[in-house]
Amino acid sequence: MQKRDSTIDILRGMAIFTMIAANMAAHSFMEPHPFAFRLYGSFAAPTFIFLAGMMVSYTAFLKKHPLKYYFVRGSATLIVAALIDYFLWGVIPFTTFDVLYLIGLAMPLIHLFLFAKRWLQATIITLLFALTPLMQIYFGYIDTPVEPNIISDLNFKIVLHQLFVDGWFPLFPWLGVSFLGAFFGHMRVQHSPEIISKPFLISGLFFFTVGITSWCLFKPTLITREGYSELFYPPTLFYLLTFIGLILILLSLLYKIRHQKIFYFFSNFGRSSLLVYILHTVFIVTIFNVFFEACDLTMFAVLYLSHAAVLWLIVFFVQKIKKENFPFIL
Repeated sequence: MQKRDSTIDILRGMAIFTMIAANMAAHSFMEPHPFAFRLYGSFAAPTFIFLAGMMVSYTAFLKKHPLKYYFVRGSATLIVAALIDYFLWGVIPFTTFDVLYLIGLAMPLIHLFLFAKRWLQATIITLLFALTPLMQIYFGYIDTPVEPNIISDLNFKIVLHQLFVDGWFPLFPWLGVSFLGAFFGHMRVQHSPEIISKPFLISGLFFFTVGITSWCLFKPTLITREGYSELFYPPTLFYLLTFIGLILILLSLLYKIRHQKIFYFFSNFGRSSLLVYILHTVFIVTIFNVFFEACDLTMFAVLYLSHAAVLWLIVFFVQKIKKENFPFIL
């Protein structure tokens, strides 16, 4: 197998590109956001989390890393998440659980998950998804996560509630999305993309059809959190089925056309996704949150594309100068 999976890089890059818009919008786009934009921004999170699980399964299968390796990488990711919370958002780390916390916690858990039998893996994923709406109903789902900025404000009951139920990316259901990525990733690396593309496409079409149909029929009540208008507050099974189906469809289709030059734009983002995440957060906090608030659609589009272009150039030059074994933490 080639050193990097270009299909994964492209799809991850597409998720990063939409993530930039979704996260900028909370600070620089006049509300209410159009539904089409909310739909557009909702693609990033499940794709990023699904592919993170998939990549752990790849390295576990191909490189046979021990559990310690995933503890180290997961811990490094958690440190990055904590530093972002404390120094950029002014929030006590490990309280509201943004996406990097989920990915960092999931890495060693996925390694253990991959040792289970396939039927047990499927059971665990099903339980994580099925228990999510029950936990939201029983324990409640608050509109906005509590963001303590001093130690005296800490309430560990609320912290645990946000970790499992209603933080930005709680373990229920997002750990299930990461496990599902590992589940499909193991299939993809074990049977090769050529063989597995058709089953992925069929599965994706099934999930997408069931998800979008049930979503339209039940019309779940969704909220906007502090300007973040993605369609997963709260995350519903309808939403998850729809976007997981879309991810599987794209994995199959992009594999067929991955060598088209137009996709280099996205693959460049995909190869440096963590760097883009950190940089775009810095730019949002220090520039867009300060100088560009409540912009109309035209102004926001200009800012979004300019921001994406700057980030793309940065990661392009970083990739040009970095060495083959560039340290992960850097």
